Formats: sequence, structure tokens, C-alpha cells
Amino acid sequence: MRPFVPLLAAVLSSTVMAEPVHLDVGDTHVIVVRPADLWDPNKKTVDAPLQALRIKKFGYQYVDASGAKITPRPSALLPWNGKIITPLSEEVTKLSAAKGFQSGPNIMYFIDRAFRIDPPQMATFMATQNGLYKAWASKQGDPATLTDRLQTRDNVNLLATLAVAAVGVNKLGADRVDVTNYFSLYPDIAKLTGGMDTLVPALIPIPLPEYDFSGFTQVDVRKVRDNYGHVGEIVIGYRQPKTAEQELAALAQAIATTAGVDTTEEAIAAARAKNYETRLAIWEECKAKPGCAGQ
Repeated sequence: MRPFVPLLAAVLSSTVMAEPVHLDVGDTHVIVVRPADLWDPNKKTVDAPLQALRIKKFGYQYVDASGAKITPRPSALLPWNGKIITPLSEEVTKLSAAKGFQSGPNIMYFIDRAFRIDPPQMATFMATQNGLYKAWASKQGDPATLTDRLQTRDNVNLLATLAVAAVGVNKLGADRVDVTNYFSLYPDIAKLTGGMDTLVPALIPIPLPEYDFSGFTQVDVRKVRDNYGHVGEIVIGYRQPKTAEQELAALAQAIATTAGVDTTEEAIAAARAKNYETRLAIWEECKAKPGCAGQ
């Protein structure tokens, strides 16, 4: 498969992208790519985040510093199924309640462990992830026909390609993730990362905006997925040495934002439309060259 590096910047910068959320929380800068904001060609899953948004209920699971998976429950569902409350969950509950949201099983967001990336490596990380996204989108072919092709049950290759987006986020807390498919899909990963293997497990094939993290002391990247297969990302940059208090405040806001407490159905529709435009532009560039992956 041919690499997609040469025109990456041109395509992803000249095309309107689904806008991520930028937040300043204390001394941190937070970037949230909501799973719901990315275009979904699957008719069976496309409306799930919107339905949860309408009734203002969501659940989540996160991986703490020890690697344990924590699924908060602000109230006991059954007598033998008691509360699970942590300082982080209390803050998420407070932020969500202020917007009229509450805990519920309608949609679950799974927040992966934090991958620490040194700030000087972030430019490489962002460029590599956008290259991976471009290769992944090209592999799927024409987005205008993708929904119809998904309806074909024997389209195994396409379904496998779609599943690549979930690599590394379905085994939360794992020390390492299986990124074999990433290297086969996008061989330039090794060249772009310059042997920095620590960057690779943090990658996920979704568009990530460029941001200047120079002057920051640390950046944490977390993959996100929901129980319908949508994927997203949380990036937290620390301007000062990281503290538990800073992480709690930033991550709580990021989780609430991931769930959509500060967005609307109209805003999600607009973000998806922009992401679809990006997919069209990537496909147009791909099919204009010999050996296009999706042809």
C-alpha cells in the first residue's frame, strides 16, 4: 500500500475538519474529540449518541493510575449493587448536573489509560495520527457509498477496516496494545515516529488538530470509545508539573465534554458534516493517484 504522507498537510488543513473542543482548565489545556462528532456511516449506530443526548443520561468507565477500571455509580441500582463514588466521579457528576445530565446506562463511554507524551514529541504524534487517519479513511473508499456497502453482510474486508479504529481501546488498561494493523495500514508510522515506540500505542485513526504544546511540561493522551463503536480522544497538556488535583479537574471536564453536556444535536450534526467533507476530500485525492487503497 502506498504511503499518504506527501499531501497530508494540504488535505487536512485546507479541508474543513470536525472541530474538536478546546478547554483551558486551570493550568491545563484540554482537547476533546467527541466520538459523536465524527461522521458515522453505520445506520445501526449513528443515532445512539443523539438519543442519549436527548434524555441527558450517560455512563462511563475510566482507568485510574493503578490500571484499575472504575465504573462509577452515583446511586445504588439494586440493594446488592451499591454505589461507586470517587473524587473524579463526584466532579463529573457536579459538572453534568449543572447541565441537566445524570447517570444512566443509555450510552457508556470507556476512557483508556493515559499515555504520557513529552511535549516536544507532540508535533510528530499529531502528524502521524493524521496520516494514520488519512490512510484509514482512504482504505474504506468512497464515503458517498460507504453506508450502502456496510449493509452488505459479506463485505468482510470493509468491516475489518472499520474495526481498526477500535484497536487498543477495547482492552482498557493493557500495558501494550496490538498495533499490527496500524503498521500494515500505514507503513510510514515507523519512519515518522523515528523509533519512538511509546507514541504508537497512543495512536488512533481519527483527525487530531494541530496545537503548539511547546512550553508545557507533560501531555497525556487517552483513547475513548462508546459501546456503539464510536471512537474519540482526550488530550490534556500541563503547563506546570502535573498534580493529582490538576488531573482530576481537567479529566472530569473532559469526560463531561466527551458525553456531550456542552453541545447540542445541531452542533453534532454540523461537526459530522464537516468530518464528512474531510472524508470526501481525502477520497478525491486518493482516487486521483495510482494504486489508491480503496479502489
